[in-house]
Amino acid sequence: MIGAWVVNKKVISGLNKEITIQTYFNEGNRNLSEEYLTLCERYINFYEKLIGPYPYSSFTVVSSPFPTGLGMPSLTYLSEKILKYPFIKNRSLPHEIVHNWWGNGIQPTYPSGNWSEGLTTYLADYWQTELTNKELAKEMRYGWLRDYTSISNEDERSLHNFTSRYHTASSTIGYGKSAMVFHMLRNLIGDSQFITCLQEFWLQYQFDSAGFHDIRDTCQKHTSIDLTTFFDAWIPTVGAPRIRIELGHDASSKPQLSASQNGEWIFALDVEISSQEQTHSHTSLITDRSTKLNLPDIKHDSLRVKVDPNFNVWRELYAHERVSTLRDFVVAKHPIYIQLDPNIIDGSELISSHFLEHQIKEKHRYKFNNQENNITIVFGGVHEIIERLNKLGGAIDFDELADKVDSEFLMVSTNISDTPTLMIGITASVTEEKLALLIRRARHYGKYSWLSVSKTGRTHKGQWPIKDQYFEF
Repeated sequence: MIGAWVVNKKVISGLNKEITIQTYFNEGNRNLSEEYLTLCERYINFYEKLIGPYPYSSFTVVSSPFPTGLGMPSLTYLSEKILKYPFIKNRSLPHEIVHNWWGNGIQPTYPSGNWSEGLTTYLADYWQTELTNKELAKEMRYGWLRDYTSISNEDERSLHNFTSRYHTASSTIGYGKSAMVFHMLRNLIGDSQFITCLQEFWLQYQFDSAGFHDIRDTCQKHTSIDLTTFFDAWIPTVGAPRIRIELGHDASSKPQLSASQNGEWIFALDVEISSQEQTHSHTSLITDRSTKLNLPDIKHDSLRVKVDPNFNVWRELYAHERVSTLRDFVVAKHPIYIQLDPNIIDGSELISSHFLEHQIKEKHRYKFNNQENNITIVFGGVHEIIERLNKLGGAIDFDELADKVDSEFLMVSTNISDTPTLMIGITASVTEEKLALLIRRARHYGKYSWLSVSKTGRTHKGQWPIKDQYFEF
């Protein structure tokens, strides 16, 4: 690499050697150097204690004039335009540092699946979030499950067949599902055992290659649970459990709850069983299509059962738990496009090029009747979009958008007559160049249900509330 950088460095003491940390930043980011050197030291020290000695003699963060985010042994190359953002400092930076253990220090045996992206995501993006905010960690787990509802059957792959990210669906599996499998493994065998397994796995396979089966064999030494069946249930398979709770009676006519699933996945399942007087939390190991749950000895005329309340299992979300997000439309298969206002620019080509992974199927004018309920993108002026959203009534939580009438750009994910619909509004002053910029920017907000950008460039975003799903008896 060749560039005009301001170079700063710091030498720190690692577990078994000195490590040189360096920043190669452009002039506009030189004031961030000291912060990055401190963050790198903190993360390297943290992961040395969690995993084992850092495998290289240096780590360097290089600013790039291009919109890149690349990692390689002992170095990461990040766009100079995003170095200032908290998500880079709190998630992307530790992610690239952890790759020096997983992916670089130990390479995955790709023919049997790339485990390194999932384990890195779990130990970096997720672990750092969990350390600071348990509720945000829960939201991250929910986000992985929510992303999964957006991918089609034809795009789904097993973890065994994941090698690298090439579109949103592959990221959902190779990063999200894989991270959740490691989360379930941790919950299954326990925190201390999980950390011991990581350390032993690193000690045995550093500067070598390894597969999921090697992780399994390392962890098996620290639990009596059959991890062969656990890994066989999750690594070569596609799909996710669809969990239901049923109420029956045992031989003595005592009420008996059972959890059923549509496969033979293995996981620890949390349930909350509530009566009018009390709530009981219970965890069961699910190994079969139907597993009996211990019913608490509580007096009741009726019961409410909430399944996996904290989203600790890779599973299908219930209808009430699913909220419409912008990402749904990024991965949508050939949506149709409706232009409401002929007096503003035609947004179809720009939306196809800068927001969607699949091309728009058909273009129509505002009177088009979508009888086949095809996924739809509606494009018009901001005020017209707001008016139409206001007429939806209970379809969205309109209070959050009530003050967005002065937005220059508005994007809202919702459902109209059971049709997934993305409403996009702009002002007449928005040019094609500006719209392309706004659309590209919107892709980074995929987990949200709506996004607005004011005329001054200020961004507002939000997510529709998640509703609880209960089984009632």
